Amino acid sequence: MPVDENISIPVPERKWRLGFWSLIATQFQGAFNENALKFLVIYLILAVEKDKAQRDQLELLVGVLFAAPFILFSLTGSANVMSPSGRKYLKWASCCSQQQRSWDPI
Repeated sequence: MPVDENISIPVPERKWRLGFWSLIATQFQGAFNENALKFLVIYLILAVEKDKAQRDQLELLVGVLFAAPFILFSLTGSANVMSPSGRKYLKWASCCSQQQRSWDPI
């Protein structure tokens, strides 16, 4: 059986790689900024506060304040989305996201 040399094999698009690495970079930047701010606040407390007991309490408070949104919002968000009316929340979040993008300066 002769082989036809003119058969073209489609090459899969590589656009997904750009989106994937953009997501990875964005996640890294968000985590880095959050941790950098947390450590900056902790180091400022260490530099300003002289009393060790007060310093320890403030460090604990900073840790709790930075962790609380991740714990509270992930639990309530997942509970709302898993409820029967979860579609309503997804539409609301999508609408807010689109509205926020329209507020960004160009």
